[in-house]
Amino acid sequence: MSDKRIVFFSIFLFIWIDAMAAPVSVPVGTVVAAQGKVYAQNKAGVKRLLQRRSEFYLHEIIMTQDKDSNAQLRLKDDTIITLKPNTKYAVNEFNLDAKNPKNNRYVANLVEGALISLSGQGKNNKAQDNHLLKTPVITIAIRGTAFEAFYKQINATAISGGKVMDGQIGVWANKGISKEMLVDARSINNAFIAKQVGSGNINLSVVTTIQLVNSVAGAGLGKEVVGFVGDTKKENTPVSSPQPSGQTGSIQQAEQKVVATPPPAIEPEEEFIELDIGDPPFQPPPANEPEVELVVDLGEPAFFDPGEPP
Repeated sequence: MSDKRIVFFSIFLFIWIDAMAAPVSVPVGTVVAAQGKVYAQNKAGVKRLLQRRSEFYLHEIIMTQDKDSNAQLRLKDDTIITLKPNTKYAVNEFNLDAKNPKNNRYVANLVEGALISLSGQGKNNKAQDNHLLKTPVITIAIRGTAFEAFYKQINATAISGGKVMDGQIGVWANKGISKEMLVDARSINNAFIAKQVGSGNINLSVVTTIQLVNSVAGAGLGKEVVGFVGDTKKENTPVSSPQPSGQTGSIQQAEQKVVATPPPAIEPEEEFIELDIGDPPFQPPPANEPEVELVVDLGEPAFFDPGEPP
């Protein structure tokens, strides 16, 4: 064998071995819509811009960069994730087994910000640990659910919570007593909130509603999370006693406060589905404006001289 052939074969063999050794990165989902600055960041810290139909991969952090950015993602199991502004989200485990759905697995992290999740093929999931969304303070077990969740760090205080819009979830604290708390959309107590100060225990409560207070433009449910108010009734606080109301810039749980009228529901998410609405319908003129008549002046009729009779 000639030297040239040996060199060529060696290069080819090196490339083949390197390709076989490198892990194959399989996409876990696709971007349905992206508005503003939406990026995917890999483990090396390299960012790439995402747009509609872009694929994203395991362990990539999907981020909506500012208050004017949001995105809608579709996972391979048809789960729809809507990312609010200033949000970071990553899928860390994903397995889709069409032949044996019991092997399906989804574990994602909400690093910061807020999202809305609508279950896909995992809607019949009953196992506690097969479909999970984690924040730094709580873990949410997803069981065929539509829900929203948020996480925000304010100085030394970490807060996380959300609301179930359809179905049921299980929630437990990541530190301290980890007893699961059920949150059901059909219950009056369909919202949850957790608070951790420093490295202390996590106070987790199920409440009737969660309402933004003292909000400014930024992150978390579309706005900067400065404070949240939990409405009057509470169930099962297995971690520790609730914190007293604090100053602006902290979580305030007004569980003892009687509220005459319920606070407004959390603002619904923006829709990203493109619709072809066709031509606009005919709009009649306002009643106070007369209709314009189309007048055509045909002029005088032409004179016709029949002439003398034959």
